[in-house]
Amino acid sequence: MSTEQLVAQLIIDNEWDAATQILSKRLETSSHVKTLSLLYRYNNQFEQEKQVISQAQESSSYIKQRRDYFNKSIWEQLEPRQKLYIPKDFTKVPTLETLEQLCFVTAAGSDHPYFSLVWQLIESLKNTSTYKDIPIMVFDAGLTDDDKQKLLSTFSNITIVDPGWDVEINMNATRVTQAGLKGCTARPYMDKHFQGYRYYMWLDTDVWIQDERALDSVVKQAEEEGVGCVQDHLYDNWQNSFWDMNNRVKPIVPKDFSNFLTTKKTVTGGTFCIDKQSGFFEKWQAYFKLAIDECGFTWGSEEITFLYTVNKMLPKIQPISRVHQFSGCRNGFPIIHEKDQILYTPDSNQIIGIVHLTGFLSLKNDPFIPVVLLPRDQFVPVNHLEQNKQIFNQWLAAHKQMDTQHQINVFENTKMTSFHFRTYPWKDKSAIREELFQNVKAVLAQEA
Repeated sequence: MSTEQLVAQLIIDNEWDAATQILSKRLETSSHVKTLSLLYRYNNQFEQEKQVISQAQESSSYIKQRRDYFNKSIWEQLEPRQKLYIPKDFTKVPTLETLEQLCFVTAAGSDHPYFSLVWQLIESLKNTSTYKDIPIMVFDAGLTDDDKQKLLSTFSNITIVDPGWDVEINMNATRVTQAGLKGCTARPYMDKHFQGYRYYMWLDTDVWIQDERALDSVVKQAEEEGVGCVQDHLYDNWQNSFWDMNNRVKPIVPKDFSNFLTTKKTVTGGTFCIDKQSGFFEKWQAYFKLAIDECGFTWGSEEITFLYTVNKMLPKIQPISRVHQFSGCRNGFPIIHEKDQILYTPDSNQIIGIVHLTGFLSLKNDPFIPVVLLPRDQFVPVNHLEQNKQIFNQWLAAHKQMDTQHQINVFENTKMTSFHFRTYPWKDKSAIREELFQNVKAVLAQEA
């Protein structure tokens, strides 16, 4: 039996891994190259396919097409995720009146990787059912004219505003670019920069929406309590948090602020919703100004004063479950089930609502993370959680030493998948499968 016949029969029998192994060792014809390329594409093994295409001697239209694909940036190679259709409890969905008075607010710059991240955030909002037409307000934190035009011409209901400086800052005391700081200093004043709305939902540039029920929960809480906030995924309390003033040489906020927060629960500043009529903005702005006057502006000043305002104004508020926003992967990578590519929490096997790429710049720069995929609907076993954390720690150690573009080759025994809103191409899967079977039928017909 020839190689072509053997591979064709394995594909017919759905033994695609075996067919891939044989072809990877016997790339003798252009037909072999194309078939192996299709197999790699179907299984999201794009690094392996890239190597095969780059080494191919042929210059067929198919090979040229694939070479052109790999010459694109990673961001352009990927596709927006499939829309999730999950039944809702409509008692937990904001009223139509609330939705008509709601806007989303974020900040954007043109520096890498933040422009691609805000683009994906907007794509993920447009991918929802309830929120796809809600106005999106963007603070210009360093956008070029070309990038502003791209956003405005691609997406509907987008408003971009350069907020200027709401407070005076000392640029030497910050770690962020000057333009980028506008996204920080303008946050407490978003109601003044974007007037005409009652509900303002802030979304950090590096978040994206996977399950829109998370948006329902945050907006609904703001509708009922004046503020909607989410429990911080990374830190359970102030004393263990990144922001703990007792462990800092230079305080971000006055001492009485940090002393007050010592016994309080932390909430994330990456996702929240405020009812303008609650009086929260006025309190936040006052506390923010007080902190600036006493301590000067430092990256994070507005976030700590947001947390302070929440605990001062709403001491009994119950932050929404951290499942609704998964941040930073410090407790291990998300669980990803094969086929549906949905991200689940590593500890409770629940669908993550809002994915927040905080914690490591590498997660923002490079969408790919190494994971062990689980069969669909299988609950996460304890041994997998341990393995997941080991993979994460390996990745973290390796990433400190390696260039991000090489990181994808580090783990040969794991599969790579995207942690961003854009993921491996999925729209052409049925076409790839059809083309494979057409090739198989042609081979078998020739041999007959």
